[in-house]
Amino acid sequence: MAHSKMTDISVSPRISQSDLKYARRHLDDKCDSLLILFRLLRSGYLTDIKIICGDRKWSAHKAILGSRSQWLKNAMGGGPEQGLIDEIRIEDQDSDLVDCILVYLYTGGMSRSFSFLEITYLPH
Repeated sequence: MAHSKMTDISVSPRISQSDLKYARRHLDDKCDSLLILFRLLRSGYLTDIKIICGDRKWSAHKAILGSRSQWLKNAMGGGPEQGLIDEIRIEDQDSDLVDCILVYLYTGGMSRSFSFLEITYLPH
């Protein structure tokens, strides 16, 4: 039954054509699990935190973010109190870069290229 739910979210109208193109090009060859995680990020299915940067918002999963980023783990409280945090605002950053970093945290791949300075400017 869980598999059918994953199939449902994989065809979510919230997944753009460019997202699908990226997924096919970079994730299909690696493994189905990465593609499932990518679709999970884009679908908003069972999310428990919002990431806000400028006028863009992402729905994400604390377990994935906290396990992949110490900075995000700390921002969420990093302990039992993390259940109280339901939103993280990232100011003064390019929203495309934040999107790229979220894709990286979920899949280990980058959906586009950024300079070293752009990436290292993010808090970590």
